[in-house]
Amino acid sequence: MIILKFMGDVVDEINRNTRYPRKQIEEILNEFTTTVGNYLIDGEDVRLCKFGTFKNKVWHGRTIANIATGETYITKDKNRISFDASKELKDAVN
Repeated sequence: MIILKFMGDVVDEINRNTRYPRKQIEEILNEFTTTVGNYLIDGEDVRLCKFGTFKNKVWHGRTIANIATGETYITKDKNRISFDASKELKDAVN
């Protein structure tokens, strides 16, 4: 079973647990995600203690052949975001 949580669900949960205003929570979470995204765009890793590390990994281009024509070409390098959960998070989930 897959259960998805959206930003609104997270905002509601934080609001219930802390009583901070919903608008303030949304602004903080939006700023957080923007900041983390900007670090990743700049090629930096983001480590959140007791949560995990977001990493920007480069997948290098590879040579591909067109089966019909035999023509080969090289694909472009791509950036991929990965997340490595911390030991604390892994232990809590398991």
